[in-house]
Amino acid sequence: MNFQTEVETLICARYPILYVITNEELRAQQILVEIAARRKKKVFEWTYSSGIVPAGASIQSQKGRNPATKDPLAALDLV
Repeated sequence: MNFQTEVETLICARYPILYVITNEELRAQQILVEIAARRKKKVFEWTYSSGIVPAGASIQSQKGRNPATKDPLAALDLV
């Protein structure tokens, strides 16, 4: 099973959070955004420096982000 098929299976199974470890962040992000668009779902990413933001959002468009979600536990509570 390839990455894209596995992710789509997990989304169909209604997993609320997917934790992806990869050396190819941009490629994985692009695949996740494509899957989300096709399934009319939202996809977000979390980093320690930015907190939870829409996947692929530029730094300039992140002005409305919630700074409290920089804390991993706060981010999980939000989800």
